[in-house]
Amino acid sequence: MKYFLTVCIFVLFTFACTSQFHAMSWKQLDQFKGRVWSVTYSPSGKYFATSSAETSLTIFDQNFGVLWQTNDLIKEVSAIKFSPDEKYLAIPKYKNETDVGLIDLENFQVYHILSGHTDWVTCIDFSPDGSMVATGSDDSSVRIWKKIGQSFLFHHLISDHGASIANLCFSQNSKFLAVCGKNLIRIYKKVYNQYTLYQTITSDARFVNGLAFHPNNRILAIGTYNGTILLYQHNDKQFSLHQRLNAHDKMVHSIDFTADGQYMATGSWDARVFMWKQLKTKFSKVGELQEHKKQVYDIAFHPDGKSLASGSEDNTVLIWKIEF
Repeated sequence: MKYFLTVCIFVLFTFACTSQFHAMSWKQLDQFKGRVWSVTYSPSGKYFATSSAETSLTIFDQNFGVLWQTNDLIKEVSAIKFSPDEKYLAIPKYKNETDVGLIDLENFQVYHILSGHTDWVTCIDFSPDGSMVATGSDDSSVRIWKKIGQSFLFHHLISDHGASIANLCFSQNSKFLAVCGKNLIRIYKKVYNQYTLYQTITSDARFVNGLAFHPNNRILAIGTYNGTILLYQHNDKQFSLHQRLNAHDKMVHSIDFTADGQYMATGSWDARVFMWKQLKTKFSKVGELQEHKKQVYDIAFHPDGKSLASGSEDNTVLIWKIEF
């Protein structure tokens, strides 16, 4: 009898958690001629931008009206990012595969070009405090650029990864920088204005790409080739494996958290987006979004947490309205 009551309580608790989640595909952007590689909101939600495989980039306003588009200045698609102050959009492979262009969002003109990599630029992120930009490349290096005046100047080189850089991200307090490539994740810590190696994590999957810090700066989420999500938690000495989520059937290519950290979304090559809720110290799955026909490459929560954008190999962006 006691076992039966325990099972019932667990079932009711699980149903209550999942029944609180509702999502619907609210809007579809389908003007793309190739796979959508990157989707991103600006910090306030004023802008939304996408990059797609026909080498175009589109910047939308908050109502998804097109503000600016280019079809000939990007050599290949990559992840794009807005600066924390919403003054710039960073575009890897702008004009040259080894460069990054910063677009001024007031006049949509090239403001600055970051040059120095010797192979394709694959990823970029701004430190949330606005003082640094990190760029990763197939040349196996990360270049750190420091904001001086109104420009970003080369600051220092990280060259110990030993493999092409697939993704990178800063923690919300700008204290840590996580970098992944093949099955390695290296975490760098800011010490005297330099990012130095703090810890190396080796995944049992052959490749990792999804990478995101929780807003509390203590959890690093890692998406692997075999569909597993690894959550590493900082204990003031190192990041240790805290939770392993076996959910997706294929590569977890993108991970994002809501601004309050209560929810996490994971996008996968299995064409699905899974939604997770943090319950005390663990994340539990609360729902899934299944309208894409092919691989999901990128996802991004709106800053208010009430909607989510997903970009896919099926040449579409879906905007999901979400209620938790």
